[in-house]
Amino acid sequence: MKIKNEKGFTLIELMVVLVIIIVVIGLGIAAYFANLPHLRFTSATRDFVNNLRMAQQIAAKENSRVRVTFRTTTSYEVVKIVGDQDPIGFVANDVTIKTVDIGAQYKDTVQLQTPLANNNIVFGRLGAVDTSTFTFTTIADPNCPSEFMVGIERSDGSEARNVCINNSGRIRLP
Repeated sequence: MKIKNEKGFTLIELMVVLVIIIVVIGLGIAAYFANLPHLRFTSATRDFVNNLRMAQQIAAKENSRVRVTFRTTTSYEVVKIVGDQDPIGFVANDVTIKTVDIGAQYKDTVQLQTPLANNNIVFGRLGAVDTSTFTFTTIADPNCPSEFMVGIERSDGSEARNVCINNSGRIRLP
């Protein structure tokens, strides 16, 4: 007896489709892991800028001064300055808002470079940069003319960005 018009897929056809799907997924995973250092760098840069903006907003909202101190090339902290003491030196009344170790957070793929002489940025009571509290060395960068600049780069040196902060407190990525 003959069966006409058989419909369906053979086992071989299903296996071929399954192999094609596995190859495509494998290529996608490989591309993701190849791009992972760039994704970490982008995320670290975004987090750093957001933390600077948070410090600035706290200074303006609470009518206080907030200091961002760069401890090492991979860590910084945001501190609310209590009272009218010297904003550079740490005083027992100062309140640490946030401490960030980007080295640990991003698996040592990112580091900070600051040309500031004492590694501090102080946002004044209106959110502007308090320029009287520190001196800084200028790095000639056409993207940050007459601005404070903090560099953030991948530890292998393959990618870098500058974060520019002008006297009025505008924080931007050129």
